[in-house]
Amino acid sequence: MKKPVLIGFLIVTALLFMSGCGEEESPVLSPSQKPPLLDGAVTPEEYSLSYDFDTLKLFLSRSGDVIFLGLVSTLPGWAAVGVGSDKMNGAVMIIGYVRDGEAVVTEQLGTGHRHSPSEPGDGILRASAITERNGLVSLEVELPVSAVIPDGAAAFPVLIAASDTDSFSEYHSIRREVTVRIE
Repeated sequence: MKKPVLIGFLIVTALLFMSGCGEEESPVLSPSQKPPLLDGAVTPEEYSLSYDFDTLKLFLSRSGDVIFLGLVSTLPGWAAVGVGSDKMNGAVMIIGYVRDGEAVVTEQLGTGHRHSPSEPGDGILRASAITERNGLVSLEVELPVSAVIPDGAAAFPVLIAASDTDSFSEYHSIRREVTVRIE
């Protein structure tokens, strides 16, 4: 009696697994008509896609040949977004912080587990803004689609990280990665 029940259970489990039941489809970044305003005040209404990781919130929008990324961190130090690789090695990272009211943003290239400033003229950052208000650090960046999404790709990786210090040499306190599907 136990054998038929076990076999039935295994068959149902296999069918559910093969049909993808229980899998959550990740959202798709579709082109939007109106680009976000890069003012360092990230609002969900400005962006067409978002991911919430509690301490970090990532927002994305695509308009024409431009990708906009917004990151909001609850940590008081630097915040960063990275594109071009699902690991630090090979990723182009835009890192910024606000210290004593002065905004500092830099573009860096990951090599192994380190990063250094991009060579002059090699950068992809078109525009950026960063603010620190009410315990939140908000970073917004504008990047060319051609530097973020490989030709023919159906998705691209985005790294996000933050620290509780205002030093680019300090290790991140939190890091997340997401694969963004595109239309």
